[in-house]
Amino acid sequence: MKSMLNLANAYVKANGMSKTRDKGQQIKILVLSIFSMVFIMIPVLIGVGVMVKTMTEALAPVGFMDFGLRLMLYITCVFSVVFGINILLSELYFVNDIEHVLPLPLRPYEIVGAKFIAVCRMENVMQFMMVMACIIGYVWGWKECIVTHEVGILNVIIGMLGIVFLPIMPLAVCGIVSIIIMGFTRIIKDKDIIHKMTLILSFVVLVVVALSIGSLKTLDISVII
Repeated sequence: MKSMLNLANAYVKANGMSKTRDKGQQIKILVLSIFSMVFIMIPVLIGVGVMVKTMTEALAPVGFMDFGLRLMLYITCVFSVVFGINILLSELYFVNDIEHVLPLPLRPYEIVGAKFIAVCRMENVMQFMMVMACIIGYVWGWKECIVTHEVGILNVIIGMLGIVFLPIMPLAVCGIVSIIIMGFTRIIKDKDIIHKMTLILSFVVLVVVALSIGSLKTLDISVII
């Protein structure tokens, strides 16, 4: 397990942005990071939390208090699958590091596990923040019911486990899909064709999700009730 984690850390560092010694470049990177955090990530997280809160408050009186939370978690997971399938395929199959890793005293499952852990760490930071925003919005919108109802320790433990493992599930699905796709390499020898197939598949899923989100504009609470 220790070897797997060490290899995963090496993959993360290898894929990370190399540190520059130029102070001007460092300042630019810092400014861009702060800008993206303040004007992109934080507004998106606040919007997601407020949306879940609003839907929870509107639907709680009729017993659909978890509809908004489930909807946003589903959408988050779908987008993770769309953007994660190509990244996972690239890390597992399309990289040229296998000749450097195989001579190491590692078992096959440790190499694959390290790659999967590295992808999870690189891709699930934003999704974990989205999940937390959904949870905060849900608790905020349903706070009166949570205060008046006794919440058991088992529910708290299950909720914490859900927060931790939910961002991993979409990439696990991507891993299964990538294994199925790579099974066709015996028929299709060209890796570029496989890569294009995954791009087309991701685009199709993204279009379906976009159309589904567009239909929410005409969402009528009375119809749900």
